[in-house]
This record gives sequence, C-alpha cells and structure tokens, in this order.
Amino acid sequence: MLIVLSPTFGRAEPTGSYRPDLPPDALTNGCWPLPGGVRLDFGYQVRFDELRATPGGGQRRMLVLHYDELSGAAAVASVERGFAAAGVTDVQVVADDFVGTAPDAVVRGQMVLDLPPSRPEGRPECRAPFSTKKFTPDMDDRS
Repeated sequence: MLIVLSPTFGRAEPTGSYRPDLPPDALTNGCWPLPGGVRLDFGYQVRFDELRATPGGGQRRMLVLHYDELSGAAAVASVERGFAAAGVTDVQVVADDFVGTAPDAVVRGQMVLDLPPSRPEGRPECRAPFSTKKFTPDMDDRS
C-alpha cells in the first residue's frame, strides 16, 4: 500500500503575520479611560493598571505604560498638556527613559501615572485582564 501526502497537508495557510490580533487596550475601548477623556497622542503599551491603597485609607489608580519613539520629557509634556486642557489637576506623571536603548529602538521608557480611582464599564471586555492589564495575583504579568 502506498500513501502519498502533500507537504502542505495539515499546515495552516500562511498569512505573513505571526502575531495574534490583540484586543484594544482599556484606555481606548471605553472601559478604563483616562480622566477627562484624555487620549495619548504617542505610541504606548499598557503594562499594568491597578488601584492602590493610600496611607489615608483611600485609593489611587496606578497606570504603568511603556512609551514609544519619544523621550520621557516629551511624553510627560504631552500627557500634562492633555490633562491641563481637560481641566484635570489630580494627577501625577513621571517618566524614566530606559538606559542604553539603541537609537532606533521603538520602546524608549516607562511612565507611571498616579490618577484618581475610576470604575469600569460593565461590559465583559472591561474585565478581560489582557485588555485591562488588571491582573490577579495568580496571573501577575509585570515582568
């Protein structure tokens, strides 16, 4: 008995794209927007977004993101302009450029935004950890 199989048997159709489609982040999908409806005008990746207890018993939202193709000073200035234009004053923004990045590197540094607390929309995608970057301790992804 002779069995002949094509070399493409059982293989996926090549698409040229090896990255899965990712859901939009919670800053842009309406789930966890920035205060005042501020939108970031530069490339970024949200690393995590969580509520933290304050010494006075309250809570603050800590949003950590990586910014792309600009300096930390330029990223902070952009964010602060957006909050000022929206009349939002209860925020703090700090950025640190990564040391030793190549001149053509996309990701240039990390920004931390200390924000007033907010509540999500009730839609299911507003609870999806890989969109919201709100990870439970058993799935923490801050590495």
